Amino acid sequence: MYVPILLTAMLAVPLIAQDRKTVYVDRMEGLESHVEKALKEAELPFDFIEEQASPDLKATLSRMHPEYAEILYKHKYGRDETHHLELVDVATGKAIARHTFRLGSTDSDRAKGARDFAEKVKKAYKSKAR
Repeated sequence: MYVPILLTAMLAVPLIAQDRKTVYVDRMEGLESHVEKALKEAELPFDFIEEQASPDLKATLSRMHPEYAEILYKHKYGRDETHHLELVDVATGKAIARHTFRLGSTDSDRAKGARDFAEKVKKAYKSKAR
């Protein structure tokens, strides 16, 4: 009679003890669905929420240079490789993980960039937990 209750309690302890973080994935030129999917597949202790709910972390797309410099770079070299995917701690404003990549126009390019970013997030999060 008490065995199912005890077993349930024992299984719930690791779930309660796990340090879960809330994450908001910003809108990123169509990349957001790939980023959220990749972070979920990385099996990190993240709960995905809307920004209005005050997330712990925010995944966002940023550029390395000002917009005008990027236009000149693209005009001169014919490419734009200065995008960053970042996972930022909202409380401190510091980046936990950053991935610099070329923002391709195909879904497979975007999915690969998101997977590479999720892998860097996973490594950074594991080293932080140690």
